Amino acid sequence: MKKKNLIYYLATILIFSFVLMPDAFANCPLGEDVTKDLYGVLKILQIAGPVLCIAFSTIDVVKTVAKGDAEAETKKMAQKFGKRMIYTVLLFLLPVLVDQVMQIADVWGVNGTCDLTAPEVQER
Repeated sequence: MKKKNLIYYLATILIFSFVLMPDAFANCPLGEDVTKDLYGVLKILQIAGPVLCIAFSTIDVVKTVAKGDAEAETKKMAQKFGKRMIYTVLLFLLPVLVDQVMQIADVWGVNGTCDLTAPEVQER
């Protein structure tokens, strides 16, 4: 019960701090360095997920073929591959979702910048 009350108190303080002091968080709530680093980590996850999925799946195929009895292990390998693909898609979409939530919440702007007023124009 105490844990629940603590969460309610913290949520109330957080909400009132955003309502009563909007200028304190207007610029860049996380700080410019943290924002850039977090955005970079999300982009790395988006690239590393599919690469790791391909690498681990290749290793599984090689192990299965090396055992010699590929027919018995194929079903297990296919189930593992299916789960791995679902996790990879979720890992790929997670940074997109976090980016959109952060932009809606005005934590960062386009491309992880702290300029929340004017979106960046992409040059060709």
